[in-house]
Amino acid sequence: MAIVGGGRWGRQIVSVLKPILSNEQRILWVTKHGNDAAQKWCVNNALDYVTCVPDLETIVCNIDAAIVANAPTEHYPAVSTLLEHSVPTFCEKPVTLSLHHANKLVQLAELKNVAFGTNLVLDEASYLKEFTDDCAGLSIRSIEIVWHDPWCEVRHGQTKHGDFYTPMTHDMLPHCWSIMRRILGNGFSLELLGVDYTPQCTVITCQTQDISISVSLSRRAKLRIRKIKINGSGSNEGDSAWLDFSQEPGFQSVKGQTRTNQWGDVRPLEASLRSFFSAIESDDDQWSLSTSNCLEAVQLAESASQLVEKDQDHRIRRLASKRQLSADNSDHVALLIDRLAPTLASQGQRDPLLTTEQCKRFADQCIPLVASLL
Repeated sequence: MAIVGGGRWGRQIVSVLKPILSNEQRILWVTKHGNDAAQKWCVNNALDYVTCVPDLETIVCNIDAAIVANAPTEHYPAVSTLLEHSVPTFCEKPVTLSLHHANKLVQLAELKNVAFGTNLVLDEASYLKEFTDDCAGLSIRSIEIVWHDPWCEVRHGQTKHGDFYTPMTHDMLPHCWSIMRRILGNGFSLELLGVDYTPQCTVITCQTQDISISVSLSRRAKLRIRKIKINGSGSNEGDSAWLDFSQEPGFQSVKGQTRTNQWGDVRPLEASLRSFFSAIESDDDQWSLSTSNCLEAVQLAESASQLVEKDQDHRIRRLASKRQLSADNSDHVALLIDRLAPTLASQGQRDPLLTTEQCKRFADQCIPLVASLL
């Protein structure tokens, strides 16, 4: 099988696959960028079942399944190539940056009669399943989800930086949608009410029937936060619930009963990968991670992104018209990164944005070009 993408998440998938695959199975790891580093990492970790290759086209006719974990802007062409060759494919979120492209891939998978899924890994988290089971019987009036990341953190022994080159709504909102689905069940319909963008945090408000939903997203938080609240404001303990999985598996309180969560037998990533392999064998239309069952996540992320970009454009143009945009203003720098780094990345330009100086340099370069970039 193949893994497409040589970044941090690609390395994580390679590691998790080891106990899943048989001794005879091998991994072809497509690492278009950083091939030498990937080979060195495999040697250092004694991964003799992994072979690094520089491009997908040379191996696509010789693989039985693929997991796509490269840059989101490259998901669509990579998945298209795989499905055209009838290769069952599991793609990391966001599967695409537009509903149009997602629909085209779903149609192609149906034409080729192969499994095609989106790895919304929380769908397989045991602690989330237990929490939503415990919430059965609650009359839900509101749901609040907080998904905050610091600019840089260490996860599973690896340094993790935010994906500055993907709009935050596309990067984080699919996970939040999968949480909503776990709470509300299949078939719920969301109405996007609005977004409130600031460089520190973006709040998205939705509604389904009589249930109000608020999602708070951030890449510039002081700490990693993952929280869910049901009937949070003005509710008594017997009518509310919350789950804090900032450090998995976290802890929860349902109807006033608080407890520390325990891991199930299988961690979320391994469980989602196993579900993909099962879907290949069973051809199950009801597979929850089938992309055909996750299109609403793409639609929500795309619609929210359009509203956020409209707000960002207005702020940037207003500041530029007054000649107030400054690389010395941290909020202005953040605004320019949030709006323009994804745009430039889609054109092949990925400026380094790890340090304060790199971010300021990016803003300095963008300010004279604002009119042509927006």
